[in-house]
Amino acid sequence: MKAVLLADLHFGRMPNQAIPARKGDFAHILLLRAVHRINRYIKPDIVLVAGDFIDKPASPDAAVLLSELKAILDKLNCPYIAIPGNHDPAPDIFYGIFKKPDTFTDTAGVRFVSFPFDREEPGYNASRSHQDIQLMKEARKGFPGPIVSFQHVPLFPPGLSECPYNYVNSEEIINVMISCGAYFSLAGHHHEGFTDIRKDSMSFTAVPALCEDPFSFIVMEIREDGSSSFKMHQLKNPDSCALTDFHIHTDLAYCNENMNVAKIVALKKMMGLQNAAISEHSGHLYFDRDTYNSNRYIFEDVSV
Repeated sequence: MKAVLLADLHFGRMPNQAIPARKGDFAHILLLRAVHRINRYIKPDIVLVAGDFIDKPASPDAAVLLSELKAILDKLNCPYIAIPGNHDPAPDIFYGIFKKPDTFTDTAGVRFVSFPFDREEPGYNASRSHQDIQLMKEARKGFPGPIVSFQHVPLFPPGLSECPYNYVNSEEIINVMISCGAYFSLAGHHHEGFTDIRKDSMSFTAVPALCEDPFSFIVMEIREDGSSSFKMHQLKNPDSCALTDFHIHTDLAYCNENMNVAKIVALKKMMGLQNAAISEHSGHLYFDRDTYNSNRYIFEDVSV
């Protein structure tokens, strides 16, 4: 079973002046690039998006921003689960746009247990109700395979990570999970992330923020023998590659999706390119969209 975990897009129309490293104004572009890579090369069984889709949940365009991101995720060739984070609107609003996940989602012999309704606590921490903690026991009944807990805030044994965020009742939650033979806990929220912290039979992971350099997500594999692996993917090219992109379009191109000159300049630096070159199709400059896309300018006497 192969799953992709990504989180923390913090989508917004304007650059984040308070936290410049948070490139939420490029979140839609970063997500689209991640989706293309996932579809072409990774081909997972499921994608998990662990919250903080947008940056300002009370903004007037919050629903529009969420809808734009949903349209991109809908391009995935596999199912996905979306849960809200502390920067997203309340779950009842969030799930008016995204599909609310079932409590248990079974994929390729693995059961994912989603927790979108955990309470926010001071210090950007969280807590889980006693009733929800018991869901792990329900998840185990009659199910022999690996069980994965999926939430926004990182869950891990206190003292095993320098992450400043956790569940205030993490020990209670983890003890029940271990007693039920749960295998994994997956989360977002902590923008630096951590991977595969171990206690007894359990593994705890928080994916780095997609909106911060080097724009990462994690691929997790669970094999038939019960072993597992985690691989970090990043959208940014390593500086050592010294790459140049010679085929970039502006908003003058009919095949353009989301580029303009200002974005090209910013993305060149963000994506670790040494150089970038704009190479527009000349026909786009001379013929209207319908004439060009239908090839009429090739076969008919069409005036420029």
